[in-house]
Amino acid sequence: MSQEYHVVSLAVHANPTHQQQLQQQIAEVAGADLVATTEDHKLVVTLEGDSRQAVLNGIETINQLQGVISSALAYHQVEQFEDEDTA
Repeated sequence: MSQEYHVVSLAVHANPTHQQQLQQQIAEVAGADLVATTEDHKLVVTLEGDSRQAVLNGIETINQLQGVISSALAYHQVEQFEDEDTA
């Protein structure tokens, strides 16, 4: 059986007054990892999941967090692999 693994990265523009809280909330999103921050309140976030829907749900969750001004998808990779039980 074929399975998928998705990795996406987002550039998130944060409201300066909510950036610390936003960083903590992103860390709590399933599959999310805060990779970098910049002095001009940009955050680089990666999301991993076992389906396209899983990463879309993570993106939507992040977009709804207080303090997110905008986000942009920077990268999306899909890996297909065979389940070891059927190979």
